[in-house]
Amino acid sequence: MAYNKAKEERKWWLWKAAEEKQLRSLGVGAEDIEKLRVHDWAVFNSDRRYYEKLQDAGTYLEEVAEDTAQPEVKTVEEFLDSIENQRLYQVLIVWLIFGCIVVSVCILILILSMWIKQRKYETGILLSIGITKGKIVFQYIVEVLLIAVVAVASLCV
Repeated sequence: MAYNKAKEERKWWLWKAAEEKQLRSLGVGAEDIEKLRVHDWAVFNSDRRYYEKLQDAGTYLEEVAEDTAQPEVKTVEEFLDSIENQRLYQVLIVWLIFGCIVVSVCILILILSMWIKQRKYETGILLSIGITKGKIVFQYIVEVLLIAVVAVASLCV
């Protein structure tokens, strides 16, 4: 419902006249009644500005709601199908990513095991010249991590 300034002001003046009449019958001075009227008028104007802004905000929100086009669902089955399809796609994507990760890890394990078997002579030479087993293992781990970083980087690109 729209805020009617003139109607609210009339109601305020009627209320104020009744209040001033009652104050005069109680013996309140004209100066005090005038101070009270000025104060009440300021409060009334403040309230009026609030209700006007509130009405403007309500109108704005109604316009925004009208402008926003909602997707039309004609039947319940279409609605349920759309939800089911979205969930199905999400599940399929998750399983696809999971499957790719599992296959990639398996391939990586096979390649690394073959790679280490081929380097057994190199490992023997490194041990014979005095390099500790820990340093050799550390070197292999660093090489594997570098390969993994390159592989992950190539997936992200």
